[in-house]
Amino acid sequence: MRRSTAWTVAVLMGLVFGVTFLLPLGTVVSGGFFVGGKFTLRYLIGVFENPVYAEGLLNSVKIAVGTTLLVVLIAVPLAWLGNRFEFAGKKLLSGLVLVPMVLPPFVGAIGFQQILGVYGSLNTWLGTSIDWLGRGRYFGVIFLQALALYPIMYLNVAAALANIDPAMEEAAENLGCHGFRKFWKITLPLMMPGLFAGGTIVFIWSFTELGTPLIMNYTRCASVQVFDALKEIGTNPFPFALVVVMLLASAGLYALSKLAFGGRGYAMQSKAATVSGVETVRGLRSVIVALPFVVVTGLALLPHLGVILTSVSQPGSWYQSVLPHAYTFENYREALGHGITVTSIRNSLLYSS
Repeated sequence: MRRSTAWTVAVLMGLVFGVTFLLPLGTVVSGGFFVGGKFTLRYLIGVFENPVYAEGLLNSVKIAVGTTLLVVLIAVPLAWLGNRFEFAGKKLLSGLVLVPMVLPPFVGAIGFQQILGVYGSLNTWLGTSIDWLGRGRYFGVIFLQALALYPIMYLNVAAALANIDPAMEEAAENLGCHGFRKFWKITLPLMMPGLFAGGTIVFIWSFTELGTPLIMNYTRCASVQVFDALKEIGTNPFPFALVVVMLLASAGLYALSKLAFGGRGYAMQSKAATVSGVETVRGLRSVIVALPFVVVTGLALLPHLGVILTSVSQPGSWYQSVLPHAYTFENYREALGHGITVTSIRNSLLYSS
């Protein structure tokens, strides 16, 4: 009975996996290699020969590298502080710091432009006309994606730190290894599996992300080029070949990072059974430890606050001002009363279900 149930489940899962993953993947791959029923490498090679596509791939790699590095700079210190200190409001702040994970980064891009645009809130407040987003929008894209993806790295690093045997660090301290040297020589290698897991997800996610570059008008990247090419009339093989290149690049970059970082295994005799070295801080020290959580959460939610303010402001009332001049809920009535909007919401709920 158990064996028949197992085979039934395996067959059903295989069918689901084949229909939802392998079949679409095969269609895309065949579109890049088979043109007119004949196998060819012309379009795959053409992706690298075409300067526009080559630049798009390079820019996508730059986005992925920049986003991953910024995520590491944000998430690792937060995870370390949460692991080593007990402070007032820790549970609340540890929960709030994960909120951006459920908020889509491309939605925040709309509010981001309203706040950091040339005529946005920040320039109005400072009395300047600085283009904070930059002409190429590269830094805006990686900043937004990092603020949306850092919880992934935070969770992986926090789990890795929680599983480190405290005896390893205590032994290092007894041998005279303290401070940053202890972190670099002992803690970092032991948490490397979590850092690699989180970094891999963030890297591939940001490498293939479409929504944020599209909203930020950063069109010279591979994902946006595929999106634009697929909208063209006709069956152009180049976007399919570009997707194949992106798939191979993602797999290759994963293998390379696995070889460089993931293969470093540092065995411990046991997982951490007790929490050691957690310091309870109060007063000013508690505020100092909690401040990074507040700042990061505030920055991550700021673009979405801009979206909320835009949704309740009257058209044209938020221009060259810190906040909108006039507010209204008429926007919601018009949006929710439109047939296309209702259909879109229904479809989104259907797809997510």
